Formats: sequence, C-alpha cells, structure tokens
Amino acid sequence: MVKGEIYYLIGKPNHLKHELLNSLTHLSESYASCTVFQTFTTSDVIAKDGHFEYLDEVDFKLRQSMDMFSLYWEKNGMFYGISGEVSEYLNKGINVVINGSLHNVEQASKLFPQMNVIMVKKQKPSSELAMEGYPLIIDEDVQLEWVNNVNGIYCPYVLTLLEDNAQEKAAELLIKLIEYNESYLDKVI
Repeated sequence: MVKGEIYYLIGKPNHLKHELLNSLTHLSESYASCTVFQTFTTSDVIAKDGHFEYLDEVDFKLRQSMDMFSLYWEKNGMFYGISGEVSEYLNKGINVVINGSLHNVEQASKLFPQMNVIMVKKQKPSSELAMEGYPLIIDEDVQLEWVNNVNGIYCPYVLTLLEDNAQEKAAELLIKLIEYNESYLDKVI
C-alpha cells in the first residue's frame, strides 16, 4: 500500500505561505488524495487566517496533555500545534500539506523523516534569479527547484514566486509535484 506524504511548507514572509495555502486549499478540494491541514494557535490575530484555528492557552495545553497534536511548538509566547490525525491521513494514502515553521522543522523531521520540506520564498522578477539547486520548472511567475538543503536544513524543494499574484500558479505546481511523486512512488514500490 502506498502511503501519503507530508509536504511541509516553510519560509517567509508568512502571508505568502498563507496565500499559497488558500489557493492550494481550493485546488485540493477537487483532488481527493491531498488535504491542507489547519494549524491550531493561541494567537487570535493569527487565527484570523483561514488555515489557523484559535484555541485559548488552557484548551491548547489540555489538548497537548492528551497527545492530540502530532507537532506542537512555542514561538514568541504563542503556541502552535498540528492535529494528531496526520498519521491517519497518511496511512489512508492521503497527502498532507502543512503550514510549517522553521522553528520546529527539526522536530517535524524526527517525527516524519520522509516529509518533503518546501521552502517558499518571494523574489522580485527584475533581480537575477538565484538558483540553489536543479531547476524543475521555471517560468515568468514561479520557479520550482530540487535542492539538497537550504541554510543547513534538509529541504528537497524551493518554490520561488516571482510575481505578487503567482500563488495560484504556485499551488498548481505543488499539485503537479504531489501527483508526480505519487506516480513515481507507485512505480518504485
């Protein structure tokens, strides 16, 4: 049985990841073997984004004590967590996209050693394109590269958005990457 994979998005600015996740959520609704997981947070400001669900600190710590999170971390006095249902989805063959954090990428990679880390970044199209690895897709709006690591972090992919409105195209590329990886895994296993 082919299991699902985790696609763990990291990078800054955070609003860029959030906009990409919004586009990806709309696309994944018609793609049955992919889902975008929400992140729980104790920040009511951050929770206004559609990919976060607000929990007060007492509720968060209660859920944490009951092992209801696959991953959890604290950053800038706020708590963040990913649902413990991740493994269930993976075992059903469903790919999971997570709004990750550089802050806990090491913890996440220990829990899910086969996860695909994707560094999302923005670069002005007028600047010279800084290639960090092997280019998979390059066009005027977005670039996807395969790399070995970024800043000492094992990071197989770098997704660079060159235009402000390239989130939808980037989401389409992520779906294509997930489909490609599924096809490749089906042939290898």
